[in-house]
Amino acid sequence: MILYGTLYTDRPIIDNLTASKFPFLLIENNFEGTKVNQILINNYDGARNAIQYLVSKGHRRIFLFMGNPNKKVNIERLNGYQAGMEEAGLSVTPENIINIFGDSNQAYTMAQALMDMPEDKRPTAIFITSDKIAIKVISGIMDKGFSVPDDISVMSFDSQNHFEEEYKGPLLTGIKQPLYEVGYESLVAISDIMDGKVKPPYSKTYETSIQIGETVKDLTL
Repeated sequence: MILYGTLYTDRPIIDNLTASKFPFLLIENNFEGTKVNQILINNYDGARNAIQYLVSKGHRRIFLFMGNPNKKVNIERLNGYQAGMEEAGLSVTPENIINIFGDSNQAYTMAQALMDMPEDKRPTAIFITSDKIAIKVISGIMDKGFSVPDDISVMSFDSQNHFEEEYKGPLLTGIKQPLYEVGYESLVAISDIMDGKVKPPYSKTYETSIQIGETVKDLTL
């Protein structure tokens, strides 16, 4: 069994699978104190690198739109955001972090409310923990009559650029995950575990990269 994107509340399921010695592998989650087979993505450094990139482009007021806090990946990306801001000497207040709790539709209205702030108070850039939220944020900003990235920059985590719903905004700049490699490796790993070629617990972590799109304005120019 391969489990992708489990929640913190799934701990009893993981404990039961571990006790039964049923062969399974987690993608993008782990549970402290339980030795599990896992493939992870370095979400912390990915988010931290995103903030460093935005800072290098002259951004100082950087807000965060965050998804479901019950997902480990979102907490890691939050921590990476905070680390990147602190390293740049930028303060993080509760107002900087907008949590939509997994309802991406809320991001649309919250982004519009953000644009109602005075220009000298609203962020020059927003970092978003997923593309699904990002396209709602960008759509809300554009429907409000503003431009991305001329009026505000947006950077997200995922860099999919393939969406189920219609999206007419600019190509996203974001943190790219090696999802093909992770998917392939998960199949090889679980097969090797079942064949006894790999001694559990198996663990591997993948790094991310920055994919340049059209949603970040360089304020240093």
